[in-house]
Amino acid sequence: MPPMSTRFGHPRGLSTLFLTEFWERFSYYGMRALLVLFMTAPVSSGGLGFDTATAAAIYGLYTASAYLAALPGGLLVDRLLGQRRGVMVGGITSRSATSRWRCRAKRRSTWRSGSS
Repeated sequence: MPPMSTRFGHPRGLSTLFLTEFWERFSYYGMRALLVLFMTAPVSSGGLGFDTATAAAIYGLYTASAYLAALPGGLLVDRLLGQRRGVMVGGITSRSATSRWRCRAKRRSTWRSGSS
């Protein structure tokens, strides 16, 4: 087996994995911190104008669903797909959801600004 390329004594792919996970967690927790502030901000300021109780309930549902979604996904992969196909399906699903969200955000921003 050829010697493995390392960076600071760790495999090279580990730094990519670390940075990916770091920014994913950073954006998730950062969004959670701003979500309630956005929902409770007045509509005139660009917020949604929800009362604090409603915003907190939505926040709680969002957080719970983010953590609980791993359970049926894990069962599906463990019982039906297997590790390799599970990673492929998860990556494709994640990428397509991100692409779809970006396209929608782009359409909304041009719609709101009045330009086409």
